[in-house]
Amino acid sequence: MRLTRKNPQANIIRVASSVAWAETLLITFSVPLMGYFLNKDDPFFLSYPFPWLLFASLLPAIRYGFSHGFASAMILISLITIAWRFEIVPISEFPTSYTLGLLVLTMLMGEFTDMWLRKLGKQEVITHAQKKRLDEFTRNYQLLKVSHDRLENRLASGTNSLRDALVSLKLKANNIEDKSNVLSKVASNILAILADYSYVQSANIYPLQSSNEVKTKPVATLGKAVIIDSSNPLILKAIETGHLVSVNNELKTNDDKLQQTNNLLVAVPISDIEGHIWGVVAIQEMPFVAFHNENLQLIAVLCGHIGDQISHAENRYSFTSSESSTFLHFLERTIFDRKQFKIETILLVLTLPEDSMLSETIKTMLLAQMRGLDRAWVRKNTENRSVVFLLMPLTSIIEFEGYKNRMSHLFKERTGKSWGDLEIETNLRELTGKENSTNMIQDLCRVTRID
Repeated sequence: MRLTRKNPQANIIRVASSVAWAETLLITFSVPLMGYFLNKDDPFFLSYPFPWLLFASLLPAIRYGFSHGFASAMILISLITIAWRFEIVPISEFPTSYTLGLLVLTMLMGEFTDMWLRKLGKQEVITHAQKKRLDEFTRNYQLLKVSHDRLENRLASGTNSLRDALVSLKLKANNIEDKSNVLSKVASNILAILADYSYVQSANIYPLQSSNEVKTKPVATLGKAVIIDSSNPLILKAIETGHLVSVNNELKTNDDKLQQTNNLLVAVPISDIEGHIWGVVAIQEMPFVAFHNENLQLIAVLCGHIGDQISHAENRYSFTSSESSTFLHFLERTIFDRKQFKIETILLVLTLPEDSMLSETIKTMLLAQMRGLDRAWVRKNTENRSVVFLLMPLTSIIEFEGYKNRMSHLFKERTGKSWGDLEIETNLRELTGKENSTNMIQDLCRVTRID
């Protein structure tokens, strides 16, 4: 079966078909014929107060346009001329004004009809094109909706978030009895996090020796295991600087060093806030669309947080594991990330309502909506009101407004009141990378009336 696309102009009435011409001739001859039966001596209605013969040419002109109306008028004028010339009808003088007026009026009416038919045809073509675009948009929308529903179902069925993965890694690191080599025991988990949340397809983790050289054999592998050369330029650069190094921004101008990278794309040191490097993640493969600055920054930040967790597990830090010390440590890490990677970060401090039940509900909702890198610290102030400190990396002031609107909607559903209706005191700080973490916390404690 062959499908053909309809031409939108095929439906325009002005198409000169045999039916249209037949109807034109029928109307043209029917009016004089009717006049003949009414008055044999005046079939053209010449003696009538109103020129009824005009209808014989105006109707085809209005219905089909100029050509049909003009043909009808010429036929009528020819009939009048023949009847006058051969004295078929008693006409004393040829009606020049009558016939000229009939012809001119019919031509004007036909021209106006053609003009409107052209406009209608143009609008029909535009409407057809818009309908076609609407149909395409509708199909794309339905496809996008199906894709979104599948993605939503996939996310809903997933049990692990980035936050859960980092928490699981922290628990595993802290529960290891032998604290001498934590990296090798959690390396597989690190690669799993990078694969799930940074689209890494092939990578290896190489621990660092006491001589600040990597071991050539990896302790964990994602994809194909690679025996690395300790003199690899990317590895050396990452250890030297303590920062992420990629072929895109470090070695693209040096072809000799680029050939020595052994097909490595990225080298990321796993280091803590004090600069101690535990190992290096060497990435061999990742999608081209994921090889951009934002994703590389996320990888660097994740490796930094993982380095902190390893250091904490091996008890390298002198501070205690209290909530305040832990939060202060993460604040220092976030300030470092802001300074080093220009990652936008906000510190949100919320003083919750005095109502204890309402305050507990809001606190639970806030903690439940935390992302993988977010950190929280809850205190009581002198008025016995809960104060929630939320550290939110990768969040700008504009993105905070979106977060606030989303939480306001959730508050409205759970408590019947939006963010603005609740007695929540909000203090918002955008990190610049120049802050002193201790001074910032002390200042915020003073503002929120915490002893």
